[in-house]
Amino acid sequence: MCWILLSYSYANNHFYKGSHELVRVVPKTNEHLQLIRYFEDSLGVDRWSEVLQLNRDIKMSLPQAQASKIKKLCKQYGIDVTVLNNDLDGLIKKSDDISKQHKIRTRRSTKDKNSYHLTDYLTYQQIVKFLDEQHKRSPSLQNFTSVFSIGNTYENRSIWTIRIGKPSARRNILMDCGIHAREFISPSTCLYMIDKFIDEVNNRRPSILSIFNIYIIPLLNPDGYQYAQTQRRMWRKNRSPNNYYYGAYSNCIGVDLNRNFGYHWMGEIFFSISCTVIIFILVENGASANPCSETYAGPKPDSESETQNLQKLISQSSRNWDAYLTFHSYGQYWIYPWGFASYMPDDYIELKNKAEIGSEALKRVNGTSYKIGSAANLLYESAGGSDDWAKGVGQIKYVYTVELRPSDDLNDAHAHFAFMLPSTFIEPVGQETYVGVKEFLRSLITSRRQKSLSKNNYKTEKYPTKYQVFGIDQHLNISTRYQSINIDNIKIKSISSISTDKFFQCDVTDRTKLHQIIQEQKIEIIIHLAALLANYADIDKISHVNIDEPKNIFEARTISVMTVFGYITQEPYLSIFHDTFDDAMMPVSLQKITIKDYPPLADIQSLGCVAYSQSKIIGEQMATDIVKNSSKSIICACARFGWINIDDQPGKTWLRHVLCSYRDLCSLIDKALAAHQYISDIYLIISNNYRLWVDLDLDDATRDLGFVSQDGAEKL
Repeated sequence: MCWILLSYSYANNHFYKGSHELVRVVPKTNEHLQLIRYFEDSLGVDRWSEVLQLNRDIKMSLPQAQASKIKKLCKQYGIDVTVLNNDLDGLIKKSDDISKQHKIRTRRSTKDKNSYHLTDYLTYQQIVKFLDEQHKRSPSLQNFTSVFSIGNTYENRSIWTIRIGKPSARRNILMDCGIHAREFISPSTCLYMIDKFIDEVNNRRPSILSIFNIYIIPLLNPDGYQYAQTQRRMWRKNRSPNNYYYGAYSNCIGVDLNRNFGYHWMGEIFFSISCTVIIFILVENGASANPCSETYAGPKPDSESETQNLQKLISQSSRNWDAYLTFHSYGQYWIYPWGFASYMPDDYIELKNKAEIGSEALKRVNGTSYKIGSAANLLYESAGGSDDWAKGVGQIKYVYTVELRPSDDLNDAHAHFAFMLPSTFIEPVGQETYVGVKEFLRSLITSRRQKSLSKNNYKTEKYPTKYQVFGIDQHLNISTRYQSINIDNIKIKSISSISTDKFFQCDVTDRTKLHQIIQEQKIEIIIHLAALLANYADIDKISHVNIDEPKNIFEARTISVMTVFGYITQEPYLSIFHDTFDDAMMPVSLQKITIKDYPPLADIQSLGCVAYSQSKIIGEQMATDIVKNSSKSIICACARFGWINIDDQPGKTWLRHVLCSYRDLCSLIDKALAAHQYISDIYLIISNNYRLWVDLDLDDATRDLGFVSQDGAEKL
């Protein structure tokens, strides 16, 4: 689709002076998406929604002078237009009035003179003053903080940065806010986090700050921010001039800094020049070559001083960055690369997992939900972002863009405020974001500990890299050992500081509870391994464990869960299985667990031990086989049932809480089977890519079985 551009001077006259109206459109075709981009590039439309996808609500601000033309084009191309607000200046005033009232009330009710950053959106000069005050708050601990400029802007304002952390800390985190001028909640959130991190220093509990130096840039675009505060509230870009546009004169100001970074910058622009008429083809990469566009990527990659200053900080060889987080608004998204294309980075599973940890902690504060995904897939393709550059060029592993409140869901009570969120939200948004970021940082410490435990290459052979395992455990009679640690529905990480698995105790015959866990945890695969009961178990108990539970798991397929079912090729289990499930009910992914290739031991109990033990190992291999050729994220739940002690007699007490490797576990099972020992007390095994959480008494296992850990089994 080609559009003819006849003018390039409108944009400097519309954000926001004069009447504008806010509308909603829902694109149904790719042509609709291109038309929306045309509106942005040539008719002065300001798209508020970060998302630009088919069948998604998109909010756009229309300048009054172009509104009728835009609506006419929408009607012509079959796009329904809903007017949400026909007086945006009034909405800006409403937000300002709420903020002023909040400022007055707060200052009357508090005597804390240092909380002014919670009552109002600060000016650039106030932010500079705030950083200086924070640095001086603890004279005896000033070596925990430093304030410095990473460079100047086009209008010669310094871009100030604060470092918070123990001088001996060798790991570094970088955060920035305010890259887009109108997103006022972003700098305020950075200021809130700075205040709280300094509180930790003052209270002598800088646990995270003993490991990380945290660098925070509260305002990366001070020129644009100043202009948005004093001139045009909805200004987005920086303030550098753009004099020429492929030979044509332009008086438009500013570059979208988050399209200016030189990693997959722009895309391809095809154009021809005839006098002052330029014809160009829009490229769907979320960036524009038009200086009057709000997403103008600049005359060339890395052209802007703000861009260059951030790149210089990241590229300094003296610092190794663990993570980079850039805070924007709005939408409530926690997103990771890539933005320039829809395919994923190789480590996207790890990126997703860490984002989930942060967003879940954030949600626990005020109930605020964030969507998680890659930028291009969750929102739209947008080249030239700081996040893509930080990962692609800066080689930072954990890179995220966090789109703060409000939600872009039109049903959200505060969605209508969009970029104009009143200052009443500064504290709740800052509070929840701080908690989420801290939990995210803790997970990075955990990851480093896990990796430091790896001494052999066997883990990369034994463990798939593309799935997580959630343990769902059930026992007919639960041992008092489990009751004593109150293990019901708690995360494993509350028992171990290293493991990040989640454990849910659930009777899988409880259909409601099972489906609740599946839906809440977004489980996509269930592996159910067949159970063997002791030889004195009656047929009802066998049916209960081996038939009723699989039925419920098969039914879970109706909520988009793929099921893998392992079963034993031995009577009476085989006949019961075939009598229950006809061919039409058999899942495509049906897998057999067979014990016929393993030599039977002396009695049926030992035979049950063999099947049970092998089911643990084969189950892991099943998960590996399923996901090894998959390009998407898969969350796998293993509902594992082994030989269950009906009368709850613990027998040998080898089993206590231990973190060990998969190889150590296999070694233990092999030694137990070779010694004809019962291993019925391995009630549950929960695994991740590094360690297994098992119930194992190391001392007894060493004494009775000659077990020696090869990978440093750790008592919990």
